[in-house]
Amino acid sequence: MARTHHPSRGRTLTISGTVTMALILLLVILPVPYVVEMPGPTVDVLGETGDVELIQVPDPPEHPVTGQLRLTTVSTHGSDHDLTVGEAIMRWLSSADQVIPYEAAYPRSFTRAERETRSAQQMASSQELASVAALNELGIGVELRIVDAVGEAASRVLKPDDVLVAIDGTDLRDFEHLLEVLNAIPAGTSIEIAIRRDGREHVVTMATEDDGEGRARMGVTVGFALPVDVRFGVEGIGGSSAGLIFALGIVDKLGPTDLADSRIVAGTGTIDADGNIGPIGGIQQKMVAARRDGAELFLAPEKNCPDVRGSVPRGLTVASVATLADALDALRGIRDRSMDTLDTCQ
Repeated sequence: MARTHHPSRGRTLTISGTVTMALILLLVILPVPYVVEMPGPTVDVLGETGDVELIQVPDPPEHPVTGQLRLTTVSTHGSDHDLTVGEAIMRWLSSADQVIPYEAAYPRSFTRAERETRSAQQMASSQELASVAALNELGIGVELRIVDAVGEAASRVLKPDDVLVAIDGTDLRDFEHLLEVLNAIPAGTSIEIAIRRDGREHVVTMATEDDGEGRARMGVTVGFALPVDVRFGVEGIGGSSAGLIFALGIVDKLGPTDLADSRIVAGTGTIDADGNIGPIGGIQQKMVAARRDGAELFLAPEKNCPDVRGSVPRGLTVASVATLADALDALRGIRDRSMDTLDTCQ
């Protein structure tokens, strides 16, 4: 029997193959308005980059440093609108990555330059606050410093870098105490301020301003005067989520104890001057990065525990911490006892 030729079938196969190839090509090259957040690098703040220590203090630690305290990061792919359909699908299927809308990661209200500037400012602020919290934890007094005198009365008697010592004879302990003292003074009242300028103490007098709610304000921007020169050699990382680990690194370097004690410890969390730990984003990716780089213990902000449950990598214990003191207790716990005694997010 003669074989019948079906030219239409051949054309159908050719067209089908062409369409398939076109679809595959679209998956490879067609960008989508999403970005991927994935585990980023981790950095041991007790170590060095090249010959530069990541946390620099005037004197070396009195004890040997045998462990690691690792800050954790999240890397983002697609910031240049170059995430393709195929990549988005593959990343979405990965348990370690998170695919989010581009606008959620990069709001249009900020330019790229503004985002980078803001991220660098957040990092600098987190380092200063970590230093203050760590020094307070170690019992090393931190003083209040004038950053700028913006009020009319203040600008006549106060200068940047003046250290605030007392108001009307009341010695100032910290920023919260300064606010308490001012809140007890009626707006417009004249006050005497003891300051230290160029190593010498002075007393100046000025009238307070009204903060708009009947309370007194000085018309100054206040920062901190650190009695210990703490510097940082971290580059290429922004944001405020390394505050907790920076504070622990400072306590390790200035205090009497090797905190990590031969272990690899990682963590994340913002910190304020009083040592309170705040929540952050991307904690699932940070846990994966921590375990990938050998961490056994991960310190997580207490308020992030709902994000942690069900996402902890095998072999990693996640301790819940609300304050710097909690984090130090956790490190003492694994040194003196075991990780089974920790207050964990799990």
